[in-house]
Order: sequence, then C-alpha cells, then structure tokens
Amino acid sequence: MSTKAFRGSGQPSGALSSSIDELILQNEIEQVFYHEAALLDGRQYIAWLDAFAEEVTCSIEPKAVDSTFTIENRDALRLEVEKRMKSAASGEGPLPRTRHWVTNVRITERHTPEMITTSCNLMVYHNRGMDEDWWTGRRVDQLQKVAGEWRISRREIFLDHEVLWSESISCVL
Repeated sequence: MSTKAFRGSGQPSGALSSSIDELILQNEIEQVFYHEAALLDGRQYIAWLDAFAEEVTCSIEPKAVDSTFTIENRDALRLEVEKRMKSAASGEGPLPRTRHWVTNVRITERHTPEMITTSCNLMVYHNRGMDEDWWTGRRVDQLQKVAGEWRISRREIFLDHEVLWSESISCVL
C-alpha cells in the first residue's frame, strides 16, 4: 500500500489536516447541541442557560408572519427558565415531558475562528397530562467561543407550522 493512498487519495497533508479540523469542529458543535437537548429533556434548565452567551437573541417564527415569539436577551431567557421551574414546583398536574431531536447539523458560515453560524433541523415533542404537542422546523444558530466553550449568541427557529396553538412554545428553544 502506498503512503499516498493511505493519506486520503493523495491529498497534500495540509489539506488532510484542514479536513480533520473541520470534522473536529463539526463534532464539537453537534455535541453542544446534543448536550443542550439532553439538558432540556432532563429539566436541567439552569445548566441549560450556560449554553447561551450573555448577549443572546432568540426567536421562534411559524410560517405565519404575525406570530413571532422573541426573547431579546439572557435576562428574558432566565425569566422563561424561572417560569418553567415555578410551574414544575407548583405541583399542578403531572410534570411536562419533552424530547428534543436535532438533526442535519451543518456549519454554514465561519465568521472568525471564534464565531460560526449553523443550521439544523429539529423536532420537539411536549406532553403534559393529556395534552401533546409536536413541533418541527429548521434552526439557525450563531455560536461564539467564550473562555474556550461554544455559546449560542443568536438563535432563530423557523417552524413548519402555520400557527402556534400551544402555550408551551418556549420549550422548543
């Protein structure tokens, strides 16, 4: 076997190194999103907040233009978390269950080595008592590296649904 074939079809070692770096980055970003989904599904909302940068904007947009749900900063996101935790502690009915699926994660733009934009598909199941909701859509995230860790600085969710009927839409985040 020649060394050339072993190195990846004759690519110069610099190109191979670059490809490996891209695969490592892709895996890092996927692991950030999978960890975030596990935190949400496990109701570890305080730990979930750490996935976000201090300056963050989140929005959820169904296909209907007039019903966008927006969170303008981390303090507003923290209020959503406190609302969820208070609801869970109130003992009113069964605790909600969620399951988040994140698929087709793609790095769509590298602004700098410390800032990237990604796109992925998502599906969220939410159940509380007899009420069930499913949401599907596409998510665009901007991530920045803060103290060596990737943090979400902007999140846009584009739902496949025309209208948002559920009051639990924030669990999609």
